[in-house]
Amino acid sequence: CIRDRINTTTRNNTALFTSLQYKNNDTTYSIGARNETVKYEYKTISGAQTDPKWGDSHNLEAYDIGFNTKLDPQTTIFSNFNQAFQAPLIDRFFTSSGAFNGFMSPASSKTLNLGLNYLTDRTKTKVTLYKSNISNEMYLNSSYENTNLDETSKQGIELQNSFAVNPKWSTNVSYAYTDAKIDKEGDNAGALNGKTNPMTSKHNISASVIYSISDKAKMTLTQKYRSSAFAEEDYSNTFTQKQKAFNSTDFNFSYSPNEDLEFNLDVENLFKTSYGTWLRADVIYPGNFTRNINASLSYKF
Repeated sequence: CIRDRINTTTRNNTALFTSLQYKNNDTTYSIGARNETVKYEYKTISGAQTDPKWGDSHNLEAYDIGFNTKLDPQTTIFSNFNQAFQAPLIDRFFTSSGAFNGFMSPASSKTLNLGLNYLTDRTKTKVTLYKSNISNEMYLNSSYENTNLDETSKQGIELQNSFAVNPKWSTNVSYAYTDAKIDKEGDNAGALNGKTNPMTSKHNISASVIYSISDKAKMTLTQKYRSSAFAEEDYSNTFTQKQKAFNSTDFNFSYSPNEDLEFNLDVENLFKTSYGTWLRADVIYPGNFTRNINASLSYKF
């Protein structure tokens, strides 16, 4: 619920979900479903006069169907198909000046994943291909109004590999390639059709080196990278400045003297690499630019 001096905007969600898993020899089948009702209400009050209520409601459905089967002791394949949704937050209904801009349609997606796992005594490798079609993806248009893109899509590949060099040293590398496109948008006579969706990095890489000091303690050094992308408001792909690539070096030390007690020390952005979110030329929201240190102690009982 959002309330200002004269207006009240509310959102209410009611959901029901269920899941089922069935295993037959070397194959596991899974299915899940969720039904959610979302209701919105915008009410304006001016002095003693109460304006009519405006409202909107949606009955949304999501599901996932998948399987995982073992081909041999080292190799398994898996696949799943799912439908998902995203109901807009209340602040999406307002312009940058605070005026009520009307309700929006929820976004929905249909995604197909196909993958393979390969396991040996020293390595674990996972490869996943995916394709996703999205309807009514939410975005901020050139008039700074929140609205929907008619049809967009994402496709790509994800690779993961874990390798045990020896009992002390191991590595973990993941890579994702993403191609995100605006397939169809009726506004501006279709000028956005075929454009790349902003803020989508084509290349995402994470590489870690893990040193096991003992069975109870280990250190991990991780390098994260995301390639440059079009600025957040650059749906036409024409801005002179792009979103800067992201780089961060992170360190973790963990110590568990027993199953119930764990200590963690995390250092994010070890080298204080600056990073911000590009909206458009020379309009940047600063993000990671400091070294962040966090220590935690957890106990299970």
